[in-house]
Amino acid sequence: LPRDLGMFVFLENLQLVNNSIGSTIPESVYDIAPLQILKLGRNYITGCIADNITKLQSLAELSVHDNLYSCELPNDLFSLSNLQYLNLATNSFYGNLPSIESTLPSILSLNLEDNDILDRVQLVFDYMPGLHYLNLASNFFEGSIPQSIGSLSLLTWLNIHQNRISGTLPVSLYTMSWMSHVDISFNNIRGRLVPSEGANASVTIEW
Repeated sequence: LPRDLGMFVFLENLQLVNNSIGSTIPESVYDIAPLQILKLGRNYITGCIADNITKLQSLAELSVHDNLYSCELPNDLFSLSNLQYLNLATNSFYGNLPSIESTLPSILSLNLEDNDILDRVQLVFDYMPGLHYLNLASNFFEGSIPQSIGSLSLLTWLNIHQNRISGTLPVSLYTMSWMSHVDISFNNIRGRLVPSEGANASVTIEW
């Protein structure tokens, strides 16, 4: 990628998906203040997402899935107040989630599948109330699914397959009739395939 991409100072949408780009992302990209969509998936991009990505306060969608990133996530990534869609799947990101200091209502879709992220799964459920889509499969998330999952009234797609999640299935999960996909397989979750008699069940979980 050219080092001077930052010269496009009015650029709002940059999509380079499904190419053979094998370099790191030029630092100058983070100087494009109006940038709202940055999609770089299915390439061979290496290096890290720079800490100064937080300069892109207009960014609504960041997608770098299926690349060769191998590093920790920027600690202040979630300070991007307009971020709605975040897809970091199929890389080698490791360590904890970025710092979460307050509720993140703007995030609608979070895909971290197939990385090496280790953190408490409760953080996602407790701080991202606007989620429609959540995919944390094939990581090292720990903890249990909280009862508060039942308050995620917009969540329709959930995949936490192959993590280290334990505990029992919360009763509130069975009442989420709007869900279209739930995959909690290959964890250490205990419970019943159907809730106990008398529970207000509108969803049957398969695992």
